Amino acid sequence: MTKQALESVSKADNADLSTEFRLHVFKLNGLLLKDTEVSLDKSKLTRAGSLALSVLAASDQPMTASQLAKEIGQSRQGVGRLVNLLAKKGLLELSDNPYHAKSKLIAVSAEGRKEFEKVRRTHNQLQADHPLPLSNDELKAAISVLNKAINHLSNTDGAY
Repeated sequence: MTKQALESVSKADNADLSTEFRLHVFKLNGLLLKDTEVSLDKSKLTRAGSLALSVLAASDQPMTASQLAKEIGQSRQGVGRLVNLLAKKGLLELSDNPYHAKSKLIAVSAEGRKEFEKVRRTHNQLQADHPLPLSNDELKAAISVLNKAINHLSNTDGAY
């Protein structure tokens, strides 16, 4: 087989594997969302609210809606509506942004932190009761692979 033919086969294999990877990620996402529904059953949060609250709780500083939207892979408008809803529930605090008059800074409120901790405890209990059959090293490797894909897709103008 020529070098060009080998490269063509390799690219085709990579495309097929990339498609399979995407399908597995979509399935995993669906299963994780279903699992999240169980952990949120007695919470004030929706799945989207839980994700937004988790990202904000992990951040060491407030974010704008645009920054939060980028972090969770959602539209700015959708995140704006979600933030307003969570703020009305007292789970988020909005403050003036010294760098942009129309863009508020978003942070987790004390009530939001309590709700986040409650959901996290419930999720951790679900994980303890039904642990993923993955070692810490396997989880770290999976996170690394997912981050590499996320970073690539976040920084690519092309459609995927």
